Formats: sequence, structure tokens, C-alpha cells
Amino acid sequence: MYYKGKAAWGGTSWDNQALFDINGYPLQSLKFYKDSVSKGKEQIIALKIVDKNGKEVYPTQYVKVEVGKTRKITLPKFSGYYPSNKNYQLTVKGVKEENATQNVVYTRTAAGPAISYNYRVKVTKKNYKLYKNFKWKKSKTKVYKKTYVAKYRYDHKNGNKYLALYTKGGKFVGYINKKAVKRLGSATQPEQGKAYTYGKRVKIKSKKYKLYKNFKWKKSKTKVYKKTYVAKYRYKHENGNKYLALYTKSGKFVGYINTKAAKVVK
Repeated sequence: MYYKGKAAWGGTSWDNQALFDINGYPLQSLKFYKDSVSKGKEQIIALKIVDKNGKEVYPTQYVKVEVGKTRKITLPKFSGYYPSNKNYQLTVKGVKEENATQNVVYTRTAAGPAISYNYRVKVTKKNYKLYKNFKWKKSKTKVYKKTYVAKYRYDHKNGNKYLALYTKGGKFVGYINKKAVKRLGSATQPEQGKAYTYGKRVKIKSKKYKLYKNFKWKKSKTKVYKKTYVAKYRYKHENGNKYLALYTKSGKFVGYINTKAAKVVK
């Protein structure tokens, strides 16, 4: 055992491993004893964050305060609620040496909390406005027929549900009524969906379908019309089409093509 770089004795090996490093310098765990020593009698107050009906809307906060003294704390900020008095500073007082519970009432905002949604959506209706915020400031961004990631949903007090739209790059676009969009696939999954094992030989029978190198729609210059390939996988894309992943007999990847372009052969 070493203490501050010098050989020393004391305690057990278990104590030493928990409180000091191999060179005898104190670990963070030793601070427990400092914190546990009270300057006087203390009271632990459980602050329950509740709405006007007494329902908890945020995890309980615990505060330690000396009996007979006061302590000023900062209340938590979170989506959809704010302190009813609009003041995030709260003064608590230690009354006696015991545990106590105190309710702190928060008021719900009109839009309410952000509820995780995380789907790709396509704006399919023109008659709904896009808003920059819930003060109903309109956005000039044109979103009709475009696809976005709807990260969050809000259940507004006006009875409507709104989605927070983001670009694929994560840039916030605005809020729009949920009725204005068509929900596509989960934002955590690729747009082409899962690769389903297909494993059939197919012949390309149509010229009007493009061959793609990837699902970012980069076109391939490979001529596949009237040629036969092994379609190892099939994809059901969220754009409504199905695609085949084509390979040569030797196993070389060729590209992706709409299933309507191919005919299964023996």
C-alpha cells in the first residue's frame, strides 16, 4: 500500500481498492465520507413535478437542506411544461430532520410535450399550412409532395396533432398537421426496406426500367435488356415499388431494377 507515493500500512485490501488507487491517491469514492458528514440536522425533500391534476410529469427531484435554513434551487426545464408561476427558481426550507414531499405544479403548454415519432413522411395535401412555431408563424418553405423525417408529434390542445418535420440532414423545417402527410417507413430503417432472399433466375424483358447502382438512384450504364441474371434479393421500397438485386452467375453485383422489368426463368 502506498500513500501519496510513499509506502504505508492501514485498512484492508478491499478498503484500499475501493478508496485509493495503486499509488495511494484517493479515488472519487472517498468523497462519499465527506458528503455524508452533516454540518447539522438535515431534511431531504422530494420535489414532485406534477400537473394541475397532481399527475407526475417529470422525475422526482431530491433536495437536501439543513434544518432551519433555506436553499435556492433551479427547477428542471423540459418539453411541454413550465412552472405555473413561470419562475424556475424555488426556495426550499428545512423544517425538521425527516424526509418530506413537496409538489411543484407545472402548466402544460398548448402544444404539449414532444412525443418521439421518427417516421419518414410525404406531404400529400396542399391545404395545410407549415408553421415555424406554435405561435402560428407561417413558413414559406414549399413542402408539398416532398419527403421528410417527422421526429416528433405534438397533441395540441386545439384537438389537432402536429408533426415536427426535418430534412434527412437533420435541419428543422417546420410543424404541420398530421393529416397533411402520408406515413412511410421508420426513419431508423433504409427507404428500400429489408432485403428479402429471392434467389431466382430472371430475364430482363423491358427497356423502360432503369438499372441503379444504389438506392440513391445513381444510374448504371450496364446494358441488361434481354440478359439473364440471378436475383438474389427483393426489396419493397416505401415509394410503392419492388426492386430486385441482380447478380451475374459468378456472383458479381450488377444493380437494382424494378421487378416489373424482369421475368422469372428456369
